[in-house]
Amino acid sequence: MFSVIDRLKKEIERRFFNDNKIIMLGIKALVPESKTFLKTEDIVAFGRLYRSKSQDLKIEFENMRRVFARKPDTSKPKTLLQLQQYISRVADAFYEMNRLIKIACTLPVSTCACERSFSTLRIVKNYMLNDHGSE
Repeated sequence: MFSVIDRLKKEIERRFFNDNKIIMLGIKALVPESKTFLKTEDIVAFGRLYRSKSQDLKIEFENMRRVFARKPDTSKPKTLLQLQQYISRVADAFYEMNRLIKIACTLPVSTCACERSFSTLRIVKNYMLNDHGSE
């Protein structure tokens, strides 16, 4: 019984601590509807993992807070993808933020997403090899 609990604890720590926890908190802080939206500490820690300039990030977040404070609620982005579309239009002004949002949008949610993409790639590759081999 204790060995099962120890193994479960180690697996949870592996998945949800250290870099993985920083990544999840950073992505959550980039989602406009999140309670931690634009939480500087979480995003700066996330940015450090991807070699962002923390001073630039802090300045960009202050500017982004001001921009969102002036916008009516109806025109504010609600999702991470909407935020990415909004920021990409002004990418020169929010370079580091734009970069981190792109990373957040392209990170797989779990290892299952990676495994599915490789599985699909293998199916396509086999299909292409078999299809071209029969010609």
